[in-house]
Amino acid sequence: MKVPYPNAGAYSILVDGNEIGYTPWDEAIGRHGALTKTKGCGENRFVAIENYLEFYLTAGCEVTVKPRDAIMSSVRMEWTMAEFYADGGIVSFTDRVAAALGIHASTIKVVAVYQGSVIVDFWIEEDDNEDEPQTALQAAGKRLMEAFRNGAINLGAPILDALSNGELLIRGYNPEKDNTDSAKVEKEEFTIDKDFKVDGEVTIVTEYRVKEGDTVITIPVKSTIIGLVVVSALFLGLCMVLIVTCVYYKGKSEKIRAEVATVATKDANPIQP
Repeated sequence: MKVPYPNAGAYSILVDGNEIGYTPWDEAIGRHGALTKTKGCGENRFVAIENYLEFYLTAGCEVTVKPRDAIMSSVRMEWTMAEFYADGGIVSFTDRVAAALGIHASTIKVVAVYQGSVIVDFWIEEDDNEDEPQTALQAAGKRLMEAFRNGAINLGAPILDALSNGELLIRGYNPEKDNTDSAKVEKEEFTIDKDFKVDGEVTIVTEYRVKEGDTVITIPVKSTIIGLVVVSALFLGLCMVLIVTCVYYKGKSEKIRAEVATVATKDANPIQP
């Protein structure tokens, strides 16, 4: 059975109250493997990007789909797929994230790995063994964001950019310094993508278009509000010039009309000798 979802989410499959894990990871497709339909009722996987939950049902089996609170995250790293899997793949990735955040590796679920250079989509679930799972999850999410921002997390390769719970976490991608064959800046587009607050400061996300082989990747780059203020000031200055110009010509036009009216009056009423 396949259940589509509008957005990525964390879900568990339970059979008779027991949670059934996802199918084994398939490196060839960069996601959990297809259902074999030989593992019994409840065999399942969640397919990210396409966002559907797939599970196997047998006669007389009752399956429960349990939504779970989770922190949805994604990170892009500068290495090849071959290098990623040679370094331990999703097992090493999960262990590194867990070590950096001080949480159990079982709460971290990798749901997709794909090129560009290497992008890993993952989420952090609540730990049912915690006294206050929701509080612990929020704390882990905060530590994850701080680790990315401060460069305090080692995932085995340089981190180009990261996303957590819809917020872009910029880690200082430098297109002038990073000018390798695998990541050359094609052009810069000052397109406002979204604005958000970091430590009370409003920032604006711009985009860099980076070409990697035949793939074009959009990399978000954070800039300060100063650029927007400067543009706004120039716009207001132009408006003031236009207003002054309009007032000047309006006054001049009224003066000319008054003079014409005066001349016309004199012509209509000539002075008698």
